[in-house]
Amino acid sequence: MNKALIIGLAVAAFFITTPAYANTVATTTPLVSVSVDSSNTAFKLVVPGVETQTLPIRFTATVEQVTLQRVTLKVVSGSYSDVRIVRLYNGSQLVGQGLFVGSDTTTLTISPVVIPRNTFVVLSARITPELIGVAQPIQESGRVVKIAYASAEGVGVSGARAVFSGAATSDGVRIMKSTPTVSLISLPVFGAADNRMLRFSIRAAPEGPVTLGSFAVQFVTTGVSVRAVDAYAYTDAAFSIPASPSPHLGGITLGTSTAGVLTFSGRPIYIPAGQTRYFEVRGSYIAPTPYASITSKLLGSANLAPAQTLFFQAPEAFMWSPNSLSQATTSTRDWFNGHAVVGLPSSGQTQGRVFDAVQPRPTCELSSVSMISASHNAAPARISWTSSNATSLVVDRGVGAVTPVSSGSMIVQVSTRTVFTGTATGPGGTTTCTVVVEPLFANLVPINPIEIYPENQEAF
Repeated sequence: MNKALIIGLAVAAFFITTPAYANTVATTTPLVSVSVDSSNTAFKLVVPGVETQTLPIRFTATVEQVTLQRVTLKVVSGSYSDVRIVRLYNGSQLVGQGLFVGSDTTTLTISPVVIPRNTFVVLSARITPELIGVAQPIQESGRVVKIAYASAEGVGVSGARAVFSGAATSDGVRIMKSTPTVSLISLPVFGAADNRMLRFSIRAAPEGPVTLGSFAVQFVTTGVSVRAVDAYAYTDAAFSIPASPSPHLGGITLGTSTAGVLTFSGRPIYIPAGQTRYFEVRGSYIAPTPYASITSKLLGSANLAPAQTLFFQAPEAFMWSPNSLSQATTSTRDWFNGHAVVGLPSSGQTQGRVFDAVQPRPTCELSSVSMISASHNAAPARISWTSSNATSLVVDRGVGAVTPVSSGSMIVQVSTRTVFTGTATGPGGTTTCTVVVEPLFANLVPINPIEIYPENQEAF
């Protein structure tokens, strides 16, 4: 075969078998997928003027590295006028910010953010809500704002414009003049006979006071019935200083009940900014059996509800006010349920307690047998004891702890009539017992007296 033909066929074969991807860098479009990052926070309550993370957006580059240049965000729920400013952060670094001016969308020109190929970058969108109050941009609490990713622009290393696909929308925030934080205060599991069913605290945010209007407790018992339940409020963690004017918030008489939901809604409790109030729920019980139990739950709210007056309708389990324009009264339409309150999940906060076993009281008995003594200084006596349900038995007058505890005896010395006291101690408490010991002395007058006569005289 002609050599030139062979060379030509070889060159042609080279071009035919060269892989297709060898020359794709300049001809393939860069792709970026957009989604909500797993660090996203659930719907939450926020306060005015404080920046809060609202939407973490994940940008994932494929095909090639992409430099992100602009991101457009949109308010998809609520009013854009409720947002003072929105900022984008790459970690802790601020990369862009924007305002919603006359529109529910804003485009942020950002410091270039590089997204390596087959890698992702998370940009956190954080909003600062407008202020609430008299002569402020917002006149009421409770407004909900959600923002979403709308679009983005970027360029690949090849110089081609990137194509973005996907969506990201926040769960939303609710803007409140102030917010409460609920904390369950633990009680010992055992010892329910002290009548304490549940303890919790409520702290007002530093931005303003809150007022508690009502709360509800659900209880379930095993081996005991509840006669009545009362609620109390205090200003200190030791539960010793009453919330003015009285710690008692109200009580509910049940008669006999083993389960139920009780709502306390008598007197609103005002909590100044940054301060905490402490609450205790107590029950009185009927005939608890050994190891009876009671489980109490502070109820939360599963559904978002609009602002209402405190008694506009049957009160929610947990009702509170952010005191938006002034201190709320029962007729002020400024009361909200417990939805999204920090520390109060929709499933509630639960405290379980157990009654100790009813232990029988110890018993004890002392007895004595006196013995004849030839001495007038002291006489012996045998003291005996018996006891039950006791772990120790201590006898006074210098005798001390005796063993075995259940029964025994010992010799003591007494010179006068003496009372001995024993103290038996056991799981069911203490019991005392006594015995009187009389000394018994022998008569020292000779039984057969001998008369002594003068010397050289005889007895007749």
